[in-house]
Amino acid sequence: MHERDRKDGYGEVWLPHALARKYRRAGYQWGWQFVFPSANRSVDPESGVVRRHHLHPDTLGGAVKRAARAAGIDKPVSCHALRHSFATHLYARHEQRRTRREEPARPAGAAARGLPGLYSQRLTFAL
Repeated sequence: MHERDRKDGYGEVWLPHALARKYRRAGYQWGWQFVFPSANRSVDPESGVVRRHHLHPDTLGGAVKRAARAAGIDKPVSCHALRHSFATHLYARHEQRRTRREEPARPAGAAARGLPGLYSQRLTFAL
């Protein structure tokens, strides 16, 4: 999609003002593109430039729910639930490594963010 936009003379995403001034062509680079881009281009209301923006959260949420239904999952599914599921699995992987290596119980910096309590509680149910 990005390559097609570039061929059509588009392909730039909005960047915060200081970045846009410092790195004038960065908005065209692949690393700055949205992971979930909108299907349509639209006019940026501030600059008047035609750009492809991010996918609306409701669109992604609807796609996740349709996929869950198609997969036969009867439980409520949302992007937020997937986010927590992913974090729980990351934490479980860390705990498995910690057990093998006998590292400290908490990932670096996690105590300040309050992660171990939340995800270790869920981890006991997930295992």
